[in-house]
Amino acid sequence: MQTYAVDEHYNVGDAVTLLQQLSLDAIDNTKEREDVQQLADVKVGQFHRPKTWRMCEYNTSGGGMEEVQFRVQGIIIGKELPPIGGNLSQLKRARRYMRQNVKIYGGQSDVFADAVQAIDRIFIAFAGQFQDGQLEPWAPSVRDGNPVIEANTRYFTPKQLCDEDAVRSFDEYVDPNGTLRLLMEDDFVCGPDNEVEYMEKLKPLGDNTMRKISPAQFKIGDIVEAVLTFVCYPTQKGTFKMSIGLKALAMLDHSHRDRAAILQMRERQKVQSVATKSGTLKRRSPYGNEIAVDTTARLSRMRIDEDEEDQTKTT
Repeated sequence: MQTYAVDEHYNVGDAVTLLQQLSLDAIDNTKEREDVQQLADVKVGQFHRPKTWRMCEYNTSGGGMEEVQFRVQGIIIGKELPPIGGNLSQLKRARRYMRQNVKIYGGQSDVFADAVQAIDRIFIAFAGQFQDGQLEPWAPSVRDGNPVIEANTRYFTPKQLCDEDAVRSFDEYVDPNGTLRLLMEDDFVCGPDNEVEYMEKLKPLGDNTMRKISPAQFKIGDIVEAVLTFVCYPTQKGTFKMSIGLKALAMLDHSHRDRAAILQMRERQKVQSVATKSGTLKRRSPYGNEIAVDTTARLSRMRIDEDEEDQTKTT
């Protein structure tokens, strides 16, 4: 079975260089877009069913507040993505907490570092909505001294917390076997907060043409663009917590992942070859050549005895 990892076979330096290039290209592509907002123009809005605080902007065309989405490019170093499988009884017990999850890493990319600093500013904006100490601290996890951004989206929303006209259907790529539909029963639905799009950018440098792909195609080591949302919600402890939601994941490049997988495969074949050669066990008789010699001697004696008997009879 082929496995994927950012390990000694994966050229992190080259991957981060490409990531930086793709990130700068993404910034250039957004400069002339009218629908791109600066972080300073984004506001915190409070909502109900469920009770949350979200990063929003005013929709000038349709009116009302619209949730703002943030794009960040990175290298996948961890993931739990659909489709899901397993024992239905066990999955049913865990369905309230089941999530689509991805962890992305930027190494020494200063564009990725800027994205992490932007999340720090978003956290401060949320903190201003609550009493001192009510918002639980947020900090990115770390790999090799560099920050990691983790984003999650739950598969289900409790039915009573989602308006009937907001109910969605699971995409065929996310739920190809109907497992999620079976788990919903009458208790849960797929709502707006549960949707995640999985896409591939056909020409990462310059062209924005996208196509839908299966989440199974995303592997550790891929360079991707994650579309994120930010929300605060109350906890059972009486505090509030900021969560990073995953709205979409787009494949930008998988060449470094493929190269690492080939090197890993070759090394595994080499190890298996050495093990096969060293595992060829030569065996010898416990008595060496004694048995063969003894048998030959007996046969010789038998022939001599037979000759002597024939001579006696003749005489």
